[in-house]
Amino acid sequence: MPIWISDRLILASPADAEYIKADPRAIILEAGQAFGTGTHPTTQMCLREIEAQ
Repeated sequence: MPIWISDRLILASPADAEYIKADPRAIILEAGQAFGTGTHPTTQMCLREIEAQ
């Protein structure tokens, strides 16, 4: 299930990519030990900071 990080950023797994592939806000990311699923508050905070840059 895609995770809305902000109004301009969506985090999704490759399994969800077909549903949002045309959306330029989407980041398709394979969950793993380095990044996880994107649900952790620290991960979301880092993504918002990257977006702000």
